[in-house]
Amino acid sequence: MIQSSCPLNTIVGARVKRFFDAGDWEGLRNYLTRLSHKDFQNAGQYIGCVLMPSVDENTFWTAFYCLVDYHSKAFLMTLLKSVPQRMADGTFNLRHNGFIVLSNYLNTKHADIDKGKIIRFLLTVIQSVEDIEYLLVRLKVDSLKDRLDYLLRGSTLASYYMLFKTLRELEHDKSILMRSAAFLMKKEDSLAFNFVSLMKVYFDLPEIKGTFSLRLNPYEIGRAEASFDSFVKILDKFKS
Repeated sequence: MIQSSCPLNTIVGARVKRFFDAGDWEGLRNYLTRLSHKDFQNAGQYIGCVLMPSVDENTFWTAFYCLVDYHSKAFLMTLLKSVPQRMADGTFNLRHNGFIVLSNYLNTKHADIDKGKIIRFLLTVIQSVEDIEYLLVRLKVDSLKDRLDYLLRGSTLASYYMLFKTLRELEHDKSILMRSAAFLMKKEDSLAFNFVSLMKVYFDLPEIKGTFSLRLNPYEIGRAEASFDSFVKILDKFKS
């Protein structure tokens, strides 16, 4: 929904900002409903580019809930795209009551598609293991295989650590390990490749094809289990 440039000073943007400033969410929904397709897109761009990255946390989560409830297909990804800037500014907190309200709503509505979009996006930006665990618990991703499906698509060190922990719980199923390794190698990025290197050694998977020159001692492999920091240090050893 967001295009390459964002309108900063438009009549539509000014109207939308007034609804945000007043906390008039019903008024915002009614206003959006009356807009033409072009102005609706313009409003979405302004919300995603200008307002959501900068509003206070209470307003952010209230607006998030309101707009997802109003038209999740049109707004969800636009809203999520404001998260990296908020994280950089230190104004994004999953433990805010607003996320609890949102997650309860999504769980009650059985909005699995929307929950999946949220999880997949956040797993590309969340840097905290605790936050990933909290995200999966709040959105009721209870099955190990469901967690695995999401975590394989993550791209942060924290998401890979959670992936490692999940694979350890599934290590009795060699077919799952091999399919996971094959999926990761298709991502063709260095972090995924390093992780597969660790998988090959840790889970004893000689079937994984590839040249991995690093050799780890048994005591080093065991350290990967100890903590997130230890895991990162071990993974770093696979860097070329």
